[in-house]
Amino acid sequence: MTKSKFSSDEKLRIIKMCEDRIDSIKSIASLFELSVTTLNRWRTKYRTGGSMALRNRTEWTRYPEELKMKAIRAVLDQKESLISATARFGISDRSYLRSG
Repeated sequence: MTKSKFSSDEKLRIIKMCEDRIDSIKSIASLFELSVTTLNRWRTKYRTGGSMALRNRTEWTRYPEELKMKAIRAVLDQKESLISATARFGISDRSYLRSG
């Protein structure tokens, strides 16, 4: 579980800047010292789960193996990207789908 230096309200404000096309995604990410990948992940979470999906987690989340396998199958069958599959199945991070 990673700790974000941004609250869910701050994340939402940054996402709104992207939606309002204040500047390019790359410029907005740079302004807040974020990677474009992180900003896009926030945007995907917001689109699929609303503002509640942006909240910072306070404890580890355990996902059922069946849920993780569904997400992995969606990626391996080339139906979805890893980012899209984790968002659709409500998995907080791609790292939960890594083998190991």
